[in-house]
Amino acid sequence: MSITGLCDVLSEANVDSSYSKNITDTFEPQCSSKLETNTLFIGIALGVLFASINYGVSFASSRKKLVTILIFLLASCGSVGVMFVTDPLLVVPFYVVAGIAGLGIGLVSSYFVVLFPTSYRGMAACLGVVAARLSALAGVNLLAAGLHVACQSTFATLALFIFCECRSVSLYYYRT
Repeated sequence: MSITGLCDVLSEANVDSSYSKNITDTFEPQCSSKLETNTLFIGIALGVLFASINYGVSFASSRKKLVTILIFLLASCGSVGVMFVTDPLLVVPFYVVAGIAGLGIGLVSSYFVVLFPTSYRGMAACLGVVAARLSALAGVNLLAAGLHVACQSTFATLALFIFCECRSVSLYYYRT
């Protein structure tokens, strides 16, 4: 069986792990506690990438509507790209771009300044952060469960959810 995308890699891992549970051999897999240099370089590169994007977002803070829409559109396109790209090396940038939606959180939380008067702004920001953290906790667990059950549908739902957030941001600002 040839592996063609990220979802095939995940389904192949599920097949291998369920198969290895049925084996009664005394084979013990060896864990390597050594950190590979490639892993370190990829982590540093991703950190620099997200830091530079965040730095650019901070300079464009006067145009927060446009920046928020662009961030969410990129994340939505990354989720769609993960579903349809079959080259294992090309799926990695799409997966990284799908995670760029986290950079829009600061911009979304800045909407509290616009939406609420000064007397309620602190409580609104506090409740917004609490709701965001609870949603992130639930979302990560749902995403992890969805990737093992229905990978393509999970990425399609993620792309649709991010696109709807982008659409709601654009509708809000057209009214104000």
